[in-house]
Formats: sequence, structure tokens, C-alpha cells
Amino acid sequence: MRRYLSLLIIILAVAAVLAAGYFLRYRSASLFGGGEESMGNLPAPGEAQTVTPPPSPPVSALPGGAEQPTTSGTFGVVAEAPAVDYFVDASGTVILVQPDGQIVSVAQELETVLSASSIAPLTKAIFSFDGKKVLVVFGERNALHLSVFDVAARSWQPLSFNGNVQDITWSPNDHRLLYLIENGGSATLATLNVDDKTAKPRELARLHVNDVLLQWTHPDVITIASRPSALVAGSIWTFNPTSRVLTPVAQGVPGAEVIWDRRSNKGLLLKSSERGGGTLSLITRGGNVLRELDVLTLPEKCTFWTGKRAATSTGATTSSLLCAAPRIQDAFLRNTIPDVYLKRALYTEDDFLAVDTDTRETYSIFSDQERPLDATQLKVVRDALFFINRYDQRIYAISL
Repeated sequence: MRRYLSLLIIILAVAAVLAAGYFLRYRSASLFGGGEESMGNLPAPGEAQTVTPPPSPPVSALPGGAEQPTTSGTFGVVAEAPAVDYFVDASGTVILVQPDGQIVSVAQELETVLSASSIAPLTKAIFSFDGKKVLVVFGERNALHLSVFDVAARSWQPLSFNGNVQDITWSPNDHRLLYLIENGGSATLATLNVDDKTAKPRELARLHVNDVLLQWTHPDVITIASRPSALVAGSIWTFNPTSRVLTPVAQGVPGAEVIWDRRSNKGLLLKSSERGGGTLSLITRGGNVLRELDVLTLPEKCTFWTGKRAATSTGATTSSLLCAAPRIQDAFLRNTIPDVYLKRALYTEDDFLAVDTDTRETYSIFSDQERPLDATQLKVVRDALFFINRYDQRIYAISL
């Protein structure tokens, strides 16, 4: 009798454990998404949590080097390898730097490893204007290492500077590097020609600045800008390396961020608000506002383009601003931009638009509501728009 009683107690205990597990399972389901509408990757206003992007659905690959990159006539993947930066030459060959620092070329569906060296942690990778050189920055913030890769020779050239490099970029028309370096409490703006192994740095100016970013989009226009944040009143200046004249573009502007058209004196300026959202404006090189745009996105999700618009009956050449803009504008309107985006606390699902810089007419280039595309590093080559999708870090292209 005692043996049957013990067996009954064991059976009741097992049943209790199973019932508790069932209860906890469905109680948790109701607490963490049990039928309630999900906000996806949009954090609450002011919130800056780290978000892991959902996987992007597979799409058919494009053959590297195709004359007009297309999938079903308009869109496709250019390279399967993830990229942090890339260059597309006139023949359609793609050269890219992977997140691990390896450098790969893709041409006619053939992938070639140009450099198998693993570089970690990779901070920055930038191609020269002609794609023949690649600058990489790696290491910890206070102990950065810089090196230049020669694509044709497949060789590395380490760089050494006497001081802490704040930022560095390429010249728009040769193989000079422009950099701002801290040494002894001041900051020196200088250039270095990496084609000449015996060249010495050429000092351009000494500035009282800290934590700034550099752009060099025109031989006579260097942009020096504070790191963009909606919580900081930022400033943007242009510097002429020939006349050595420093000109203010924007001062005391929260979230100030700009890109320039290489062919004209127009730029795209972001002004943001600590309460969320902001405005995009076309400006002159002197900072005068030409017009505000009706769409909100970030300058790094846009590029200027001059070409024939297929949608027009005449096929006339137009000057346009090509942008990837969040399909749901609230993604930017209700968050502090660019902060949450740069921290990867926010991912967007973009539509691709063109804005005529003269008439402000806006028209659609491409939209795919079934595939998440969060586009950055937009570049136009041979009437195709290339970009990196932040969801999978792959390079895509859209025919214009």
C-alpha cells in the first residue's frame, strides 16, 4: 500500500510541473507580444536601445559588371559579400571592403580576394576618387592605425602620424589624404600625397576644433563639421585650401549635417530637434537656404545626380537629389535624428525618391514593400544607383 501511495505522489508531482510549465509558457506569450501590434524596430521617443535588424529576405544576385544592373529590369544584389565601403568602376566591376577588413573584387560573377588580411576592429574604410587606393583605419580609439591598400599592386602602405588623428579623408581628384591631427593642444589640418613615398605632410591651417568630421568634395572646398547630434548645437564650416579662407555654413544648428553636389554649389543640410524629427533644406555653399524639402531623411541616405530621367516624355537631363527615405516618416519624426540612427538603435524601411533640385518635384524611383531596405552610401555609376543595405550589409543596385 505504501508503495502505491509513493507512486501516486510521484505522478501528481510530474503533473504539477507540466501544468506550471504550460501556464508560464502562455503567460509569457501574452506578456511578450501575445497578439498585440508590434512597433517593429522603432524605439520610443528619446529611447536609444540597441536593435538587431531582422534578416533581409534573399533576392536574386546580379552578375558583377553587367551594363545595367537589373533584376526583373530594375533591382538586384550586386555582391553577396557584406561591405563597409565599395567602389564601382566604369565597366561595372565592384571592389569592396568587408567588415573583417578583407578586400574583394566582383566582376562578371567572378569574386577575387585582393587582400586576405583580417583587420580588427575596423573603424573606417574609404576608397580614393578613382578606386585605385583604399584607406583603412583600425584599432582602439586612442590607438588608431592607418594604412593604404594599392588595388593594382595588392600591397599595403602603413601610415604614421605624430599625434591623434581626429578624422581623415581623400582628395576629390588625386591621391592626397586630408587629415586633422591633434598635437600639443592644437589641431592641424594637413595633406599627404601617398603616391610619393618621400613626401612630407603639407600644413594647411591650425584650428581650435575638437571631434569634427572632414569632407573634401571639390578641390577648393573642404568641409569641417562638428559630429552631428540633435542634442548639440553644431557648426559647419568650409575651408578653401588655396586662399586659406574659412567660411561659416551653419552655426548653432542642432544635428547639423551636410552633403555637397560635386558639380554645383548646392548642398543638402539637416537641421534636427531634440524633441524628434527635423528639416532637410537645399542650400548654397554659403549656407543660404534655397528651399526646404517635403520629405525627411538623412543626408547620408542621399546623393546628387545629373542625368536623363526616364520617366519624362522628353528624357531631358535634370539635376536631382536621389534619396532613400523611410516609408513611414514617423520613424524619423518621432525620434532624435541622426543620433538613434547612427547608434543603430533605429532601422528604417525605405522607398527611393528623386527630387528635382530646381523645381522641387518629387517622383518615385523604386519601392519594394516586401523586402526591408535601409540604404546608406548611395553612389551613381552609369545610370545605376548603388547602395549598402544596413539589414544585411550587401550592395544593391537600382537602374535609373
